[in-house]
Amino acid sequence: MFDLPTPPDKKATSDDDSLTCFLHSISIVKKSTRSNVRFFDMTLQTVTKSQRAVCFSPEKRPLLHTVQQTKSPVKITNFRTSDNYSKDIVIDKKTVISPIPKDDSFTYKEVNQESVLSIASLQEAASEQLVSVKAKVINIQSPKVQPTSSFGPLKKQECTIVDSSKSLRLILWQQNVEMLQLNNTYRSRL
Repeated sequence: MFDLPTPPDKKATSDDDSLTCFLHSISIVKKSTRSNVRFFDMTLQTVTKSQRAVCFSPEKRPLLHTVQQTKSPVKITNFRTSDNYSKDIVIDKKTVISPIPKDDSFTYKEVNQESVLSIASLQEAASEQLVSVKAKVINIQSPKVQPTSSFGPLKKQECTIVDSSKSLRLILWQQNVEMLQLNNTYRSRL
């Protein structure tokens, strides 16, 4: 489950705006815990940059996944841009996504999803933005069973990770419990 602001806090772009891009790293469909909104995210490769997009129309995922697999460009219209710092592209039911012919002037490139952020800089990341962190595990508690009202008992383990900037309490759930080892360093997407 993920916490994500609901779409109404986004502002619309004009109908004339369009975006030509390739799609990368399309996520699974997720569900916000606060609003029960279903969404998935991805990275868009435009001519000039890579940009995060969030789609609030899960029925579009099969088409987008196919386009990603074939490395074909698309034209996106009727999208919105979020008000957050990173200006994510917001795709909803009104957004039109059309495959377009490949053009030698704009080619598919592997996208560096994100550079490694320091723990101290995590507060600058946008809500629900996936980031990479490299940190050392300095404390691991024994796994416990946590009763929950929605999902019954869940396995939980608390850890402390640290990098050169700061430390952070990390909570591992279910299948992630006991994956980390004390004094080892890991690079992970959070």
